[in-house]
Amino acid sequence: MTARITGVGFYQTTTHNGRRWAAADASLRKAEARKILKILAESRVARVLFEGTRAIGVELENGTRKGAAGEVIL
Repeated sequence: MTARITGVGFYQTTTHNGRRWAAADASLRKAEARKILKILAESRVARVLFEGTRAIGVELENGTRKGAAGEVIL
């Protein structure tokens, strides 16, 4: 059985100029040319490394540790 949706409402969607817009396109694409940004594509994070309550890097599943000078964004 197929769901039937009727009515009008406001829906939260990620669109730009009427087209689907991924979060990476919305924010990451503009910043990826910056030299201070390191993108670890297709990497699996095993844990976030902390110094007190501040995230200072990540440890990948293969045991590699990557430190961050500023922010850690997952």
